[in-house]
Amino acid sequence: MAIRWDEFPHSEIRLKIYARLGHNAAAHSAEDSVRHILQRRLPSLVAEDHRRFIELEASGLVEHLRCTRDIYQEFVNEHNCHPILEAHWVVLRCAVFPTAIALLREQLLKYAKQTRIPGRDLSILFGIPTRTCYQDCGDGFGFLRPPDLDDDTPATDAELQSLGELVDDDSLLVFRDIRDGGAVFHLYGGGPFATDDRRSIEHSWSLCALRQQITLIDWIGIREKLWQSGFPMD
Repeated sequence: MAIRWDEFPHSEIRLKIYARLGHNAAAHSAEDSVRHILQRRLPSLVAEDHRRFIELEASGLVEHLRCTRDIYQEFVNEHNCHPILEAHWVVLRCAVFPTAIALLREQLLKYAKQTRIPGRDLSILFGIPTRTCYQDCGDGFGFLRPPDLDDDTPATDAELQSLGELVDDDSLLVFRDIRDGGAVFHLYGGGPFATDDRRSIEHSWSLCALRQQITLIDWIGIREKLWQSGFPMD
């Protein structure tokens, strides 16, 4: 039978997802202990700590997404939804993908806060206006300027929220409707947190370089060097 997305018992399905994840949690107790230790060491910017922490976070994310997929597909199979290919595509597009975006945003915000990323770097790398981009003109007014390169103040929660919003439908995957043949593909570039992300490059150039008459082509190289300088060190 055909079933519309709004007819799925989403609340019931979510309870099953978290029940299954909870059932599997005991098997990950050792990893959770390591994750907790690594969290406390992230501000030291040791590359191996960051690599291991990201591996653990990615593993947990994949497990959550697989569990989401499996339980939704179990519902599809139990209720004999058809056409079956379209039903599974709907699960991917309307359940798995939105869950991935929500989880990535959540983990990104935690990671950025734990590493105490300066607001200045969010402006330079992603073009996010932060406190360091505003010059006080008195009477509560200020005007936008390139970020203060000497300001190492950690990004505020609001600034980090802007960073999290870079993870969206337009930055990760593109879906072609299954009724039009179906397809899933990446846009050009490595995503919102890659050195070649077009959107981040253009926004950072407009905020940081355009007023200084630096060309976009020149800014790409400058931004990449700044990106590399912020990497955790071996």
